[in-house]
Amino acid sequence: SAEASKVVNDLFQAGLLTIDESGKWRRQANKTFFKLDTSSPSLQHFYRQMWEKAEQSLANEEYGERAFSATMLSVSESDFDFVKAEIETFRRGLITKIAARPGAAERIYSMAVQFFPLDRKRNTSS
Repeated sequence: SAEASKVVNDLFQAGLLTIDESGKWRRQANKTFFKLDTSSPSLQHFYRQMWEKAEQSLANEEYGERAFSATMLSVSESDFDFVKAEIETFRRGLITKIAARPGAAERIYSMAVQFFPLDRKRNTSS
């Protein structure tokens, strides 16, 4: 699709993908981390695009080609930073483990983890 071609082209332009002497795609770095402290309009647009791709995958990909899960939690607001840190630790650990595995990567996957409130904030002032 045109969207997939654009994503792949962007990865090549960013230097994250290269083509080796045999014509195969190779990731340039075993792992790449981006740290943003604020949510920019560009980043929000990227997330929306990934959510749309996730929706398409849920509708179109075979069950064995994707992994979707969701969990609802009761969490204290004071634990929000703890949960964010745990998500970051998990994400970095998984990336490091995958990068250390032998063999070339054949596919590009997206993994997204969202953590946001489903209810409204309670008004504690009376």
